[in-house]
Amino acid sequence: MSVPQPFRGMRSCMYMSLLGLLMLSLLFTPIAAAQETTIIHVVRPGENLYLIADRYGVTIRDIMLANRLRNPNVIYVGQELKIPVKEGEVPPVTPAPEFELRTHIVRPGETLYFIALRYNVTVGELMRANNLRNPHLIYVGQKLVIPGVPAPTAVPPAAAQPTPSPTSTPTPTIEATPVVTATPAVEPTATPTPTPSLRPAAPTTGPIAAPPAGPCACDEVIVISSPAQNQTVVSPVVVTGFASAFEQQVTVRILDEAGNEVGLGVGFIDADLGERGPFTATVPFIVPLTTQFGRIQVYTVSPRDGAVEHLNSVTVRLQGLDLDPMVELLKEAIESKNYDDLRNFMPPDGFSIAQYQSEGQVLTPDEAIQQLKEEYLGPGDVTVDPSVDAQSLLEGRVTFPADVRLVVYSTGWGPEGDADAFLVIVEREGRAFWGGLLYVPADMIDYR
Repeated sequence: MSVPQPFRGMRSCMYMSLLGLLMLSLLFTPIAAAQETTIIHVVRPGENLYLIADRYGVTIRDIMLANRLRNPNVIYVGQELKIPVKEGEVPPVTPAPEFELRTHIVRPGETLYFIALRYNVTVGELMRANNLRNPHLIYVGQKLVIPGVPAPTAVPPAAAQPTPSPTSTPTPTIEATPVVTATPAVEPTATPTPTPSLRPAAPTTGPIAAPPAGPCACDEVIVISSPAQNQTVVSPVVVTGFASAFEQQVTVRILDEAGNEVGLGVGFIDADLGERGPFTATVPFIVPLTTQFGRIQVYTVSPRDGAVEHLNSVTVRLQGLDLDPMVELLKEAIESKNYDDLRNFMPPDGFSIAQYQSEGQVLTPDEAIQQLKEEYLGPGDVTVDPSVDAQSLLEGRVTFPADVRLVVYSTGWGPEGDADAFLVIVEREGRAFWGGLLYVPADMIDYR
């Protein structure tokens, strides 16, 4: 049966169109696939965002943006993080050791410090792994997770030799000669050293009554066990060590990069009066805007004149708010008017909205979102400009509360799109939130 000529032409046109679409899809598909690669990382005990970023050769900012994280301090064990890789190039991943989670049942007379010492971890790591807020509040029978214990590695059979006997001594040579007098060279008991983590589950000498030879074999009156040199710490930081002091207490002071005091606390020595023993201090500090080096000082105070005595210190990295990624995500949510995302940036205890040169009001996040929709964001295109020094712009005109850490300038607000607004970023317990809005109608702008 013959097909009319017009239909044949139509069919050939359809074939050509389909062929063209197929060629285009084959042309552009590899390009899209090569633009981005994502690696999934599951957070392990003891890890933070800095260690993860360093391991994969990316920046903290990259990870925060890929996972929409508002605070680099808030990640949890088991969380799946997307690790972005540009242009299809997979960075060399620093291999992480395999870990197993061990548990410990608290026994009478044990403290968190002694448990940490026994398993070769820090008090801070124990507290984070078990969500403990106070290092002094543990109870008999409590099950504690011991984080970061390396999994046992295979030990060569020759190293696991129990006790050499003259009758069945294996020799490295093939001949089984009875002269075994040369074997004492193998005897310097190298068997306990294969892996430090494979210590017996319970010490044979009972509870640990003194620190290892390392920390206490020195002449220092105060020894800081943790945090370690150059370790990144968050607020509050747990400081542990050994000391002897008047009234069994030491003072812990935290300094920022400029040498300013940002935290002060007291640690109590767990020993009889006048005796040397372990101390623990949990000290909150003012979180800096950016991560920076700081110093933790531990010292005693003279009972005679209040002078500082026996000062010891350690250099650490004070983990900051690192606001740049958060501000970039907030800018994206405001400019796209994504109200669900905006609500997540607000603190749960209330959001402040104030008009320029007038009193403000504190609203719940839901009330604040409703007002933003109806009165403030408007139909126009809003622009957020973090490059403007907003606080200098308002200097002498507006006084902000002490918890305000950053103010960001923005334009295009209101029903006519001619008003300004200032986004107020506040700190709550070491976390950054979008805590308020200062709205400036067009007829009140006097700072440009």
